[in-house]
Amino acid sequence: MEYGFIFVVEGATVEDIDTADLLSEQLDAMLARGGGVDLLDVAAEGENAFEAAMHASRAIRALVPQLCLLRLDRELVGIQDIADRVGVTRQNVHQWIRGERRNDERFPQAEGTVGRTQAWLWTEVNAWLERIDKGDGVLRPNRYEMAEIDAALYNSLDAKTAPTVDRWLRTLRIGAMASSAEAAWNVAVGGAARSESTARTLRVKREPDMSFVGFAAARPFVTQHPVGHHNASSALGPEISTGVANEA
Repeated sequence: MEYGFIFVVEGATVEDIDTADLLSEQLDAMLARGGGVDLLDVAAEGENAFEAAMHASRAIRALVPQLCLLRLDRELVGIQDIADRVGVTRQNVHQWIRGERRNDERFPQAEGTVGRTQAWLWTEVNAWLERIDKGDGVLRPNRYEMAEIDAALYNSLDAKTAPTVDRWLRTLRIGAMASSAEAAWNVAVGGAARSESTARTLRVKREPDMSFVGFAAARPFVTQHPVGHHNASSALGPEISTGVANEA
């Protein structure tokens, strides 16, 4: 499958004519400038968005070594942006948002507000539009895939072997699932109302007949960390992270 990506980059700009021409001719990629950052619009193929992004990154690294992919641009859009891209009126978009049209398809939740204007992730809006036959036909990574791709770029995984990347992904995903399960447990036992000292010492033991979602690949113990200090790696106890990282 072919996916479309817009990367935030450094090491080349639209003013670097030779680099821009090379990227366009060899990869059909386009350098641009937007929101105060340099961008690279490129498409790549893969079985999933993550694989396609790594293929794109390797091809770009080989072609223009000085060009660094920093992260994916989130491509936030407002009501007018959506209207312009789809070719409808602002009123049509407002009706979609309020559920006055296409009540069977709930419009995506806004990502936030910029000034007085709401903003959405274009990838989520476009996925919604595809369901009513108004999308642009381009596959894009969803928000969770974007987070994985950003983390992979930060760790230069595009330069690693496939088995290394697979192990890294498994560890990352187990960590994310462990965090979700811990959060659910915190809510069940009082969450924020529990004192920080208790949070530091609480350890949850999974009984043989007890199944936390996503814990199938994890070790029996998960350490509870202080409230407000969760992340994908710290949510994993040493038993989990070591067990995954040492797999062949």
